[in-house]
Amino acid sequence: MNTVAIVGSNGFIGKKLSSHLESQHYNVKKFDSKTPISSNKDIKSQLSGVTELIWCASRVNPITAKLRKDLVDLELKEWRFFLNTCNSYLEPNQSVIFLSSGGCVYTAGNQFFSEEDEALGINEYGRLKIAMESELAESGLPSKILRVANTYGPNQPYGRGQGVIAEWVNSIISNREIILYGELDSFRDYIFIEDLCFAIQSVIEYRGTEKILNIGTGVATTLQDILDILLKLEGEKISIRKMEARTIDRSGYSLNISRMKKEVGWTPKFSIQSGVFQTLNLTIGSFNN
Repeated sequence: MNTVAIVGSNGFIGKKLSSHLESQHYNVKKFDSKTPISSNKDIKSQLSGVTELIWCASRVNPITAKLRKDLVDLELKEWRFFLNTCNSYLEPNQSVIFLSSGGCVYTAGNQFFSEEDEALGINEYGRLKIAMESELAESGLPSKILRVANTYGPNQPYGRGQGVIAEWVNSIISNREIILYGELDSFRDYIFIEDLCFAIQSVIEYRGTEKILNIGTGVATTLQDILDILLKLEGEKISIRKMEARTIDRSGYSLNISRMKKEVGWTPKFSIQSGVFQTLNLTIGSFNN
């Protein structure tokens, strides 16, 4: 049985990934703020048998990264300390998989981004992720960097100003108006959480040499597209309040995922229609239980 470690196992992605890998017969060691990875030689026993150490943890999102420079500095400091610890105690056959941001790292210009495109960060959050990517590359540790598109799915946390599908779905279920920031023609690459989990599993099993991989759908989905799907499902329950666009948001992007398809052999299965449908129905189910 393969053994992996997940740092940030209690977050939205970390929790779903842990459950997914366990269903695929992986042994998963889970670490979060209550069960941290040790900063000394005990890490060898904590990570005994682990082949991949997957970093899903984050103290900030695009909004808090703009508002809380102290948290950005703390996250980078903790990351450097973690990498130094790994350099001291990880075995040669153990590697790090870092979940970065496909939506925030690439620099303005081309809006269909490949891994070779300039990546300096579009906002404070993106610049933090690029700094973390650079620290990982400079550490010399065996690693993979996954630049992940906007992830969504059932029971995603909301009320944080991040994750428009989660925000809109929960507003509809709670009979509140949905908040639209900017224009309905702004677009993103949205990946359903189940597709992301299978993508990460594919990277765990990948034995090729590519170090940076985009994970998304390769499809540009507008806010109008999402609204149309929700109107079809819950039309009479939806009211909208329009707000000015936020400075942290880019007008649009999607990810070129040809490297994941060709090198890793992974392709997303969920369309935005099927993903939003599952998100809405399963979130309604959890509200009713």
